[in-house]
Amino acid sequence: MDIDETISDGEERPVGSGELLQTLLATGNLERVHAEARRFLSLDPGDFYAHYYAALALIDLKRFAEAKGHLDFLRSAQPDSPSTRFAAVAFHTGAEHWREAAREAAEGMRVAPELACFPYYAAIADLNRLRLPAAREHIARARTLDPDDADIANLYISIHGLEKTSAEDGLRRLDDYAEALRLDPANAGLHHSMGQVCLDPLDDPAAAEAHFREALRLDPSMRLYQSDLFEAVARRSLLYRTLSIPSRTFAWVAAFGRVVVAQPWRLILLLIGFKVVAAFLLWLAVATFVLWPGGKVYEWLLVSEIRDAAALSDARLRLRFRLHRLPRWLRFFAFLVVCALGWLGLFALLGASLKVAAGLLLLPALFAATHFAFVAIASFLRRWQAHRARARRRAIPPPLPAGRREG
Repeated sequence: MDIDETISDGEERPVGSGELLQTLLATGNLERVHAEARRFLSLDPGDFYAHYYAALALIDLKRFAEAKGHLDFLRSAQPDSPSTRFAAVAFHTGAEHWREAAREAAEGMRVAPELACFPYYAAIADLNRLRLPAAREHIARARTLDPDDADIANLYISIHGLEKTSAEDGLRRLDDYAEALRLDPANAGLHHSMGQVCLDPLDDPAAAEAHFREALRLDPSMRLYQSDLFEAVARRSLLYRTLSIPSRTFAWVAAFGRVVVAQPWRLILLLIGFKVVAAFLLWLAVATFVLWPGGKVYEWLLVSEIRDAAALSDARLRLRFRLHRLPRWLRFFAFLVVCALGWLGLFALLGASLKVAAGLLLLPALFAATHFAFVAIASFLRRWQAHRARARRRAIPPPLPAGRREG
């Protein structure tokens, strides 16, 4: 939500520092905010709002050690100011200290119960601590306080849709997000949420791509949007979906690990199903060995988007650009050749003759083909369910005007 709304109307802001720094922060020029805040502090070390906006800028820049010094000043100068409480919430949220963020949000609700930002961030903290009932309660309070805030509406829809994964539920969430977009048509987060619904459970990567591109256009600095755009573009290929099974499974394992950290009692389920877990880990090891290298080659040669351009050197970016100027069929042929040569080289290192190595190529090919079939069937079923859900919605007649209703 808009950070400028966190300061209550009752607080006085110095015209020199507060208004200028607020304007700069709204433009997203974080380095300039920090530089100007330092200039104001050189003139007046006790300038409250210079410390406040410096803290917010440094938090967004992930420079938490520097931000803490400014936060400490705010706490000593005005411990019960809504601005101080918000800076503390922002600090712990940015650092992913969810217990502390929840505590600071609760203090914020105590000192400024009329502000929607505190229950909003309380809901985020509860969500990351897997306390869904509390998260629903807090986001409902935030929406009551500020029903026209698009970020609050976005989180409200997302939280209430977490346990609803059917195609019908996905279509209803899309309608809710579209309605929320009327509050702020330029809200990147809403477009990103719509893209996530299109990608899963509706299995419509093309529609997801359109929403992710719009989100990235509205907020080019958000790496998550770029990563999800890459995923949407790549998942238009069933072959890539197959090759990326290990990567997506590791992401799921990491998410489950966070659940276990928040709720350690779930370890009991792993112990009860030890044999199933062992079989799963064995399968994941084999799938990673067989599919993961080919997935990386496919990403490099055939996926038009880049997952994280900032992680590539200029030389690698130039090489990738030259490769993607080649015809797609040629790049796909190169993908097949690289994969085949890799496996032949591995079998040769193990002492197999060229003829035997060529025959052994059938093993990874059969493994990949089996997984491809499962991916294709799962994708077909999801798309069919989405198609049926849309058809059922079209079959429901619109409500009659009030004057034409019977009775």
